[in-house]
Amino acid sequence: MKSENSGEKPPKANYVLAVLGALILGAAYFMAVYIKEPLSAVFAFFIAVLMVIAATYLLFISGSVAVCRVLQKNKNYYYKTNHFISVSQMAYRMKRNGAGLASICILSTMVLVTLSSTICLYIGEEDMLRDRYPRNIILDTYSVEEEMTTLTHKAAEDALEKFGETPKNVLHYSYLNITGGFSGDRVILDSNRISELESSFNPDIRQIFFMSLADYNRLTGKNETLSEGEAIIYTAKDQYNYNTITLDEYGTFAIKKRAEDFSDCGTDAMIGIPSVYLFVKDEAVIKELYGLQLGIYGQYHSMMHDYYGFDLDCDEDKQIEINSEIFESIKKLKAENPVIWSGVSLNCAAGDKADFYAMYGGLFFLGILLGSVFIAAAVLIMYYKQISEGFEDKSKFEILQKVGMTKDEIRRSINSQVLTVFFAPLAAAGIHMAFAFGIVSRLLTLFGLTDAGLFAAVTLCCFMLFGILYTAVYLITSGSYYKIVSG
Repeated sequence: MKSENSGEKPPKANYVLAVLGALILGAAYFMAVYIKEPLSAVFAFFIAVLMVIAATYLLFISGSVAVCRVLQKNKNYYYKTNHFISVSQMAYRMKRNGAGLASICILSTMVLVTLSSTICLYIGEEDMLRDRYPRNIILDTYSVEEEMTTLTHKAAEDALEKFGETPKNVLHYSYLNITGGFSGDRVILDSNRISELESSFNPDIRQIFFMSLADYNRLTGKNETLSEGEAIIYTAKDQYNYNTITLDEYGTFAIKKRAEDFSDCGTDAMIGIPSVYLFVKDEAVIKELYGLQLGIYGQYHSMMHDYYGFDLDCDEDKQIEINSEIFESIKKLKAENPVIWSGVSLNCAAGDKADFYAMYGGLFFLGILLGSVFIAAAVLIMYYKQISEGFEDKSKFEILQKVGMTKDEIRRSINSQVLTVFFAPLAAAGIHMAFAFGIVSRLLTLFGLTDAGLFAAVTLCCFMLFGILYTAVYLITSGSYYKIVSG
């Protein structure tokens, strides 16, 4: 009948669970840092999230009590007016309310990840659109045979002539792309071995684009030269740190130079996996590679491509009309030349712009909606947690006042206690976000966003703004808590 007045037993620190939580958290952080391949990051991200959630609860419930016990053993820290009361109460509080603090930490992390990623996608959509469509209209012909490419180019030229427009900033080159599994400086082309590599924890699967040195010099305005067995390399979405690259059943290329930029490529903008561009001596080498992969992949072999794009000075409505005219011409050519026809991909930036913006605008809306829900949940947990604890602690502070504790000492003790309890979840959320930055940025490359600097800036701004909101909630709740316990 008097159980509410009975003394509470001192909580025992469970060091086993605290160490287990630290190990699980360390493993999750390792996954987030170690995994480099975007497609692997999708699966690993959800595994890491579950591990972080479990570790956070273990550390806040068991680890926080263990930390309080360590602080109590530190006489220089513990036996001070501000710390003595606050650390003593925190040891009991963490035992009962560690799960609430862990929930606040998880919700805070969710707010930061959700808002920073969706805001970053929304801000960067213009750049992503240009990366996806480096020219206003693009024809990608699945053949480099002159008879075929002449027909597709003429379809575009006839449509432009009909509308009285002249192509600007023309981008034209040919390429061969194949998929390979990288093991060190060796490229695996065998499909069975690639499947085995894909099942590993961190596979290194990349698209390889082969282009001639002549196209490279023409597009970049340079005058590079290559000998037999040499190549110039450019990498997108990842790095290649070897001085040679060996293709199974073909041979080895010595890397003569690393290109700093090839931003006009456009061919890998929407490919989720990293890309490697190899600029080889001439078209003869590319034809040899085409024959090699034709024998390896059979019916699943890659095609040679003729990439032809251009900009226009007219408005977007007229660009869409020109694109439609080219599309109808290509349909007619396909019917008239079924023997030589191998396929054409036609893209218009203006035509796809609305769908592009709708997708990222929708993600932005979801980010705001979910972020608001997570913030509201975190604030409610924090506020009602402090109010309920204030009523629980009121009788204890009344006793402390009777034995001589002043109002100022109560306020300092409360500030020390509430400050520590409140900002521990925010600090932990910041650490979670710091380790999650790499894996989230790799996930964003699947959407076409490769600007890590933009994501870092947006994440930092989100953390600062959320920190301000978090501080405002702290000031409100600490004031309410003080009014309750001080009478």
